[in-house]
Amino acid sequence: MKYLYSIFILLLVMIFLLLYWLYPEHSANQPSIKPADNQSVNALPETSLPEPEINNQQPEAEIKAVDNTQPIALDINPQVKDIEPVEASLGVLADLLAEQDYQTLNDQQKLALLLAIDQCLEFSQFVKQNTMQIPASEIEAADPVKLQKINNCQALPAQALVDLNQQAEQLALNAQSAELKIQAAMLLSHLPSIRRSQDAPPEDPYVHYQKQLMWLEHARAQGSLEALLSLAMRYQYGEAPDPVTATSYYFALEQLAPQYQLAEQVKSLTENLKTWQLEQAKQSSQLYIKEMRSLDNLYSW
Repeated sequence: MKYLYSIFILLLVMIFLLLYWLYPEHSANQPSIKPADNQSVNALPETSLPEPEINNQQPEAEIKAVDNTQPIALDINPQVKDIEPVEASLGVLADLLAEQDYQTLNDQQKLALLLAIDQCLEFSQFVKQNTMQIPASEIEAADPVKLQKINNCQALPAQALVDLNQQAEQLALNAQSAELKIQAAMLLSHLPSIRRSQDAPPEDPYVHYQKQLMWLEHARAQGSLEALLSLAMRYQYGEAPDPVTATSYYFALEQLAPQYQLAEQVKSLTENLKTWQLEQAKQSSQLYIKEMRSLDNLYSW
């Protein structure tokens, strides 16, 4: 019996030892995290820590803000084309009007006829009974150039003078080419106001002057450098001087046609302008420059 008891005690000791060595801390398969004596925790290899991921891609909104794919507008002036002026029709206008229907003429023929009628305006005081009747005294005192005009204008129907503005306006708006539109608009820029009948009230001179400026502006919008210069001079010396507006046209002309060499004239015009007036003139000039640089051609004659 004593012998069995000793065996039982021995078995318990063996079981205890077995459980002790099977505990996880002492398992041969469990790695130890205890650093070696000559290695600190801070000396772990860099690969033991995951490298942070850095996103260098710009947000979509920022990418759009720096998008350089859009074309850049260059400050290049269009080619300047010389306009070949249309010459006034030659011959007795009364005969020309009787022989041809104005509506069947092409744009150039219409403009030539209107330019010839325009030359007759200086004799408008001799219109009697709806016909131009230039007296012998005027003929005898005329030089060769004026005498040719008298021969062309004698017996001209007064209606041709009355219709001149309206027909020129239609041509300035509807001609097939920019060159003809410009020439018709330049004609309108100096035509006087003509009453359509004796009973019609006279047009306000200032209103008519504004119409002339409007036609100059129309010619400028078609690319006319002469119209641009005329606008600058009208606003500088005309019936209603406006130095700021005049300066804006001069500034535009300097950029679009530097061959005009207007530096001294611009200097004298701007030396008395205030800072805000100069800024306003510059802003307006940029609008004119942008508009005219968008055209296929600029025109000069």
